[in-house]
Amino acid sequence: SLQIMKEFYLLGRGELFLTFIDIANSFMTHPPTSVTQHDVNIAFAQAMTKIGIENEELLHHFKLTLPTVKQKRPFSSQPKKDKAWNQLGLSYTPKWPLHVLFTPTVLEKYNSLFKLLIAV
Repeated sequence: SLQIMKEFYLLGRGELFLTFIDIANSFMTHPPTSVTQHDVNIAFAQAMTKIGIENEELLHHFKLTLPTVKQKRPFSSQPKKDKAWNQLGLSYTPKWPLHVLFTPTVLEKYNSLFKLLIAV
């Protein structure tokens, strides 16, 4: 399972994330909407299938996340930070007994690393 953490949080499966970026880029270059998180997880599942990862269990433990969409103010400018790529995160629900190692604090740090690496 430590290998899986490396492959997902630290982008160890480069071909997976390259395929994901190709699939999701069309809607991730815009600010997220109420359906973007669903779309991004569908694109992630498609990328996994496309490169030959057929492990359904991984999709139940890893989810790509976006912050909830807030009501926009009229005539407000959309800064670059509002692009969905800049807000993408990864959440993981560890199985027993890994929950002892991967506490919420540890997972938050892994998520920070993921956000940095996906932005590069």
